[in-house]
Amino acid sequence: MGFFGGGSGGGGTVGPGTANTVAKFTAASTVGNSRITDNGTTIDANSGAGVFKAGDTSAGANGSFLKVDDANKIIQLSADDNNTGVSLTLNGTSTLVQITDGTGVGSISLNGATGDQFFGSTNFGIQAKSSTSSLNLHSTDAINVTSNSFLPATAIGLGSAAFPWGQLFIDSTITAGGTTGAQTINKSAGAVNFAAGASSLVVTSNKVTANSFVFAMAATDDTTAYVKNVVVAAGSFTIKLAAACTAETKVVFWILNE
Repeated sequence: MGFFGGGSGGGGTVGPGTANTVAKFTAASTVGNSRITDNGTTIDANSGAGVFKAGDTSAGANGSFLKVDDANKIIQLSADDNNTGVSLTLNGTSTLVQITDGTGVGSISLNGATGDQFFGSTNFGIQAKSSTSSLNLHSTDAINVTSNSFLPATAIGLGSAAFPWGQLFIDSTITAGGTTGAQTINKSAGAVNFAAGASSLVVTSNKVTANSFVFAMAATDDTTAYVKNVVVAAGSFTIKLAAACTAETKVVFWILNE
């Protein structure tokens, strides 16, 4: 028996069907299976080798959208356990791709496994809603913004003349006063203390390469000592004073890498 029988108007549409499969017209007068199934629990729109589209995709159309709502306020777009691939891909050409919670209140989480990256063949940006809004990138692990083969062969800019950075926080270790001499500090910034009479101090750091830029300056107003130079080597750098300090002298440093 087909999906529909004949009516009083004569003629009818018939066709074979599969349980839990939504019907569709396969021809002008024939009904068959669509790719949409409904088993009473899950509605599955299986595009197969095709493309699943929602909204008006015709040329010049505006204002179309796909709304996904859930009572638990959790919307999940992901690949299932039967197929490999990324969880969510948003492709934008010359237009803007937006990820928003709809009301501007709350937070949006972009989560990925270790090694996952956001990249684009031209440009990719994460931007606050307005110049008065703030954008926070937070993770219990490191957040890496890198340039690689997927991105343009240009430097990545942090801020601009119109949107400068308000503050910059660097992971650092400040050596407590009274602790002097060579230190191991595996962070991008820090402070060390020269003992009275010392003029040279070595800092060991896994952040330093032979091509690192290390900036250092005295943070104590000693009567004779100031930083003369910083000699960099792979895995360490040596801070040298112009003269031996007359008392314990604090020197702060910052490591930048190419």
